[in-house]
Amino acid sequence: MISVLYVDDDESFCGFFKIYLQKMGDFSVTTVRYGHQALDMILDGSYDIVVSDYQMPGMTGLDLLRAYRKKGVKIPFILFTGKGREEVVIEAINEGAAFYLQKGGDQSSLFAELAHKIRQAVHAEEAQRALLENEEKFRLLFETARDGIILISDWFIRDCNNHAALMFHLDRSRLLDSDFFLLAPEIQPDGELTREKAEIVFKEAYRAGGAFVTWKFSRLDGTEFDAEMSISRLDIKGRVLFQAIIRDITERLLSEKELGQRNADLHTAYQELMASGEELKRKVEELRLSKSKVRESEKRYKDLADLLPEGVFECSLDGTITYVNHQAFTMFGFDPAQGLNNISVFRFIIPEDHEQAKEIITQVLHGNPSKPHEYIGVRLDGSTFPIIIHSAPAVVNGTVVGLRGVIIDISMRKQAEDAIRESKQQLADVIDFFPDATVVINKAGEVIFWNRAIAKMTGIDARDILGKSNYEYSLPFYMVRRPILVDYALHPELIPKKEYAFIRQEGDVIIGESYIPGLGSGTTYFWGVASPLRNADGDIFGAIECIRDITGRKEAEEALKKSREELEKLVNERTRELVDVNLALRESESRYRTLVDLSPDAIFVHNGIEILYSNPAGVRLFGGETEEDILGRDPFLYVHPDFLPLVKKRIETSLSGLDSNLPQEEVFLGSHGEHLQVEVSSRPIRYRGDPAVLVVARDIRARKKAEKQLREYARVLEDKNHELDFLTNRLISMNRDLDDRVRERTDEINRLLRQKDDFINQLGHDLKTPLTPLIALLPSLLHEEEDPDKRILYSVLLRSVYSIREQTDKILTLARLSRQDGVVEYEMIHPVILIRQAVEKNWLFIKQKKLDIEILVPDDLVVRFSARDASSVFDNLISNAIKYTGNGGNIRIYSVTDENAAIITVEDTGIGLTQEEAVHVFDEFYMVDRSRHDRQSSGLGLAIVKRVMECYGGKVWVESDGPGHGSRFMICLPITRDGCCNLNP
Repeated sequence: MISVLYVDDDESFCGFFKIYLQKMGDFSVTTVRYGHQALDMILDGSYDIVVSDYQMPGMTGLDLLRAYRKKGVKIPFILFTGKGREEVVIEAINEGAAFYLQKGGDQSSLFAELAHKIRQAVHAEEAQRALLENEEKFRLLFETARDGIILISDWFIRDCNNHAALMFHLDRSRLLDSDFFLLAPEIQPDGELTREKAEIVFKEAYRAGGAFVTWKFSRLDGTEFDAEMSISRLDIKGRVLFQAIIRDITERLLSEKELGQRNADLHTAYQELMASGEELKRKVEELRLSKSKVRESEKRYKDLADLLPEGVFECSLDGTITYVNHQAFTMFGFDPAQGLNNISVFRFIIPEDHEQAKEIITQVLHGNPSKPHEYIGVRLDGSTFPIIIHSAPAVVNGTVVGLRGVIIDISMRKQAEDAIRESKQQLADVIDFFPDATVVINKAGEVIFWNRAIAKMTGIDARDILGKSNYEYSLPFYMVRRPILVDYALHPELIPKKEYAFIRQEGDVIIGESYIPGLGSGTTYFWGVASPLRNADGDIFGAIECIRDITGRKEAEEALKKSREELEKLVNERTRELVDVNLALRESESRYRTLVDLSPDAIFVHNGIEILYSNPAGVRLFGGETEEDILGRDPFLYVHPDFLPLVKKRIETSLSGLDSNLPQEEVFLGSHGEHLQVEVSSRPIRYRGDPAVLVVARDIRARKKAEKQLREYARVLEDKNHELDFLTNRLISMNRDLDDRVRERTDEINRLLRQKDDFINQLGHDLKTPLTPLIALLPSLLHEEEDPDKRILYSVLLRSVYSIREQTDKILTLARLSRQDGVVEYEMIHPVILIRQAVEKNWLFIKQKKLDIEILVPDDLVVRFSARDASSVFDNLISNAIKYTGNGGNIRIYSVTDENAAIITVEDTGIGLTQEEAVHVFDEFYMVDRSRHDRQSSGLGLAIVKRVMECYGGKVWVESDGPGHGSRFMICLPITRDGCCNLNP
């Protein structure tokens, strides 16, 4: 039940409001006539919403809103008034009113809309409160989380919690807006570049919504730590951010390493104990006949069990624990000194595994073979861990008295399995990025792996060939379906000898060379190696083949062969050619050095005493001809004296092992003493096992010269700007006088227009307030009255009241549209609903004239318009058609719609129009049939229709075949922004 406080100085309207609203069932209404009384009730009572008139004695509705909002009360407020001024609406919205609703029109529709607005405002306030609570909970969780949380956008940290700042040993303000890549070393532990790996991980998080990765972070002080990073994609107000939750796992990794060593030691001990198990069994069997020896054996068994790294237990037939070894106590977190009195075995596994355990116990006790089964164990503190239980019946004197078994904690094994899966994924990534083209098939000949190199070689993407068989993979090479080396690895007995230039078999491995014309750009020779793939049991499950383009090598061999034939006697020259070929083959193994040698920037390495290495650009920069010209020389000889302190400090910092310095500008000296302006970056490295400094120097002399020219251009431009400023100030002075004169005239015109608007709105409010109860009561009186004479009087009275209301609404609407100057309110509307409401408003006149109304507009037609103004359009068009259609006539309302606009036509069989009348029919105060002197016609209805359609980008026009042939009034409602622009009626 929604509690409503209604404030209105009109006592009769208060009564109507309460009756109409409480009939709907879910409202409790309290009415009050004065604002100051309402304020006391709001502060003392409990109301869900306040609905108020605007103009009331002593305190307006908006004064009431301001008063209780100032007291801190946040109850929603709806302004429900006859005032239609734009400034009242704007003021209400600015003061925080939920909705503005204007009195007048059909009462049923008005109060239905008001009820909907009340429910909407109350529910919106409840949703806002819930949203604020949720935001506070999220912020509290964000700030108190024990993991570091950062929000990343464009690789910069946009927000973080306090724990993240603590994790990086920084103030939170310093961490914000930091580059994410400054918080990690350049290379991750797995050898991948940090930036490339980050781009891959974040792309996966963007695609799948989240990603998880192990990450190496670094602090600004140079220390590093390992962490698990969970990345989630967040869409906030149309902006994509990434939330990274960081957990420091440095200590955990150290513990896992230590635990792995201990586990290896325990495994060795366990193997030794298991090796002695058979010997113990033999001795137990020999000593079984003696009770004393049996007791001794039992003691030895328990002592041995306490030494085992696995848990050992015994239980009775009903599942009660009768014995556990020391490891079992430790494994489940119990104190051995307290024992396990009357505790069931089911206490040590989670409830979900109870049924499986009961079934297995029953099978074992009935003599069925025992197999190990996995369960989830439960420790004393409630934590869980994976275990395997081996069980067997406990037999005494030939009778099964219970169950005994071994419990193995497989947490480490599970972690190892996860590591194996990760290793497999890494292996797949290695194969995918392997430089040689690689294909893998299963025993059925279906492609199960197709790496990037073979996709590039053949031009066939992996997605287009994975899963295909029937030698599909041979088509790119041979243009026919046939076996290749990978097939012969599965069936070595089918190896052909003539199809390959060279082929041999070394055990399971098959190596071959083939000539294939037409593949790629001039590629003809390929070398391949294939081998079967075996599982852990040694069974073949598939085969793999690596293919390498050896065209270059073949061409080199051919060249060598030709040279050997031509220059057989010149041994020395042949040797040099062979050395050149060998150096060419090794170029692919020294790409990094080539990149350094080809770099336009000078790159050299020194240890603070002598230059150890320089690329060609460095040699050229210092004026040398060969590397030997500068190697071994003191690096400070090439530094300008003014920069010696700065350079020495940078070198000391780098040699001490600190991180790389930011690029800085320095001046070097060439071999002839010339000044060399350079931009220098450096970082510490190890060169041939010793500390050294890697320096990258970029020659910026050309850039400095360009900057100098730009500064000169800027100075000239500034002088020109001063001249323009002088001319601009003169124009401003002249315009200021003209603006003052225009402003005075404009203020005077606006004052007169506001006086006019205030008068029209006050007149409309004063007229509509007493009309409201008349419009609400007269239809009921007319329907209930049986006296014909009184019914005629009621009909005349009702028509007069409707006429006054219609003229008032039209004057106010026209004034509002003129004042708004094209400012409109958009919402999604169903035209057919408003058309039916307009027809319902004129039911009396339709009944009196016995008109046939046909509505053919579809129910699912929806356009973006204002419900209030669209209702005014349909009211005027339909009432106009009713007025000028004779008794027994027909009115059809239909629509034509495309993707740009909807055209709705109101067609009647009325008096029709001449060409001249059709031109002026939309002018203000124009009436077609002036001889009728109809007091219900003001000549404003169609003018309002035209003004509304212009405000909303629509159009209205009329067609008529002449007097006596009816009319067709058509409006175009735009569905898209320019939907009606291309229409030429």
